[in-house]
Amino acid sequence: MVKTLRIFCTLLLSLNLLFAAFEAEIANFDKNFASSNDKLKFHHQFTSLYIQSMVNGDDESKKELLKRLVISSKELNLDPTTYENELKALENKAAKPLFVLSSKQQEDSLTLNLSENLDSKNLRISALEEKDKNRYIIDFDASLDGGRKEFDFEGVRVLLAQFDKKTTRLVLQAKQKLEYNIVCKDKSLVLKLKIQAATSSQKPQATNAAKNSTQNSNSTKTSSTTQTSNSAKNSSTQKTNSTQSSATQKTSPAKKIYILKSSPIKNGVELNLSSELDEKNIKQIHMREKGIYRVVLSFEAALEGQRKNYSINNDTVILTQYSSKVVRVVFSSRDKFEVLKKSSGNKISFSFVKENSASTPSTSSTPKSSTNKASAKASKNTTQKTSQSINSKSKIIVIDAGHGGKDGGAVGNGGKWIEKNIVLQVALKTGEKLKKKGYKVFYTRTTDKFINLRDRTKIANDKKASLFISIHANAAINSTKAKTMQGIETFFLSPARSERSKEVAAQENQADLEEANYFLKQNFLSALSREKIIASNRLAIDVQKNVLNSVRSKYKVSDGGVREAPFWVLVGAQDMPAVLIEIGYISHLEEGKRLLNKAYQELLAQGMAEGIEAYFRNNADE
Repeated sequence: MVKTLRIFCTLLLSLNLLFAAFEAEIANFDKNFASSNDKLKFHHQFTSLYIQSMVNGDDESKKELLKRLVISSKELNLDPTTYENELKALENKAAKPLFVLSSKQQEDSLTLNLSENLDSKNLRISALEEKDKNRYIIDFDASLDGGRKEFDFEGVRVLLAQFDKKTTRLVLQAKQKLEYNIVCKDKSLVLKLKIQAATSSQKPQATNAAKNSTQNSNSTKTSSTTQTSNSAKNSSTQKTNSTQSSATQKTSPAKKIYILKSSPIKNGVELNLSSELDEKNIKQIHMREKGIYRVVLSFEAALEGQRKNYSINNDTVILTQYSSKVVRVVFSSRDKFEVLKKSSGNKISFSFVKENSASTPSTSSTPKSSTNKASAKASKNTTQKTSQSINSKSKIIVIDAGHGGKDGGAVGNGGKWIEKNIVLQVALKTGEKLKKKGYKVFYTRTTDKFINLRDRTKIANDKKASLFISIHANAAINSTKAKTMQGIETFFLSPARSERSKEVAAQENQADLEEANYFLKQNFLSALSREKIIASNRLAIDVQKNVLNSVRSKYKVSDGGVREAPFWVLVGAQDMPAVLIEIGYISHLEEGKRLLNKAYQELLAQGMAEGIEAYFRNNADE
């Protein structure tokens, strides 16, 4: 009971800290809104804060923000119904927090004992079914009393963990597709597994083996004898390996290794550890799936911070906490490769080593002019190959020029440079280049017209687009930063992973705030399917790389990288990769001038068109 009370107090403290983040804005609203001559500015600000509370999962702050949004909507003669309905739903939530008090495993079921009754309607269930790898996720609002737990059933692994500060998660993992039932009653959640389906699939093989035995008795006897002998050997070997593995685990050092910092290096990543990691303890798996080569490195450690996603040239490296004990480093590339490990004290690095790397001159030893010529030649050859291998006529691209009409977007040079005009010009040029390659292109706007959030993505959905790309220009948040902040960035939809991503997202979301509540949290979460995130990430990488290659042929441009952020303009794009590209900082004097330059706009458009084509080429087998 003391432990439960401690968890409850910690939860309340966390909520109070989150609420404190908006306390100053709420106090300012209460003091000045009624007498303000710019009530619309207040309304925009609070809708932005509302989105942040939604991403943070902060219901307490959201409730207070919604109260003010109802007031501002009524004052501005806007429809407050959606805000009122969500506020009512929040206020009707049970006051008592839900705790998972204990868990009990039985032969084919798992029972969770709860502090209060749980309505099965409040379960959020999703599934990812792939060949030999099926995952089923059950989320519900609760606090787990105790740490992460794992349960092994016949062919099924069940994980119980605290996913975030308010969500408990059950993950079911199985090689076969799984059937299960969930019953919520009498302060308990009972998960019933139908594990017999995993064993029944083996019966037809036995039947076929019997038939073959009848038809070919002599050969089968010999084969059977050999197989039995091999089976016995394999079984013995497996038992030996299992015993050795168990012994190794028992004798492994108890000291836990922490990954204190990770950073990208030339061809991979470097990890700073709390203590030395023996390379012998790193497990390595090679795999190939849908034309992608992967090397998965696993070792016992704890990752300080969140999952990391690095873009290394045109490849990716993902660093993640796979389980409570195991960290995974996943290398992915279109080219066949090995991973080179180098350790020095408490540092260890992992690097791509490709088959043709020995014959490829390094950038440092090659003159810039020859590198650019080689790059241009390779790009030309790639384009020729692409036009032969991609059925561009079957691909539909929807290009969204950000802002428009009453919404000018970011400004530079004292208001002389306006984002809506620049991005429209780049969008139209990009569309023309894609049309010449044979793609079907549609625009959200072709003139200086305001298009709301709902209609932008509706165009993409109605056209059944292959992908959606939104074009914007960035701006620094103040005059001091405007002198230094520059570069090209490409974003894909995800809850923000950094303060930088949140800043950019909040700025770009301003134009869509009147429509953002249309989606609400459920639409936002449903958009974040694993497949869509992965596809959008790949598209973002290809677009960012090719745009940089294009503009750097004549200009020195900073690489802002590929980032994740919660852009509402991307939320409504269903079942298609969607990215938002910030083509540069309009607030930076030098970069702002470039954005107005027609030749520079052509290079931006060319890079985007080639990036889109590279995405289709790289993912042609999916």
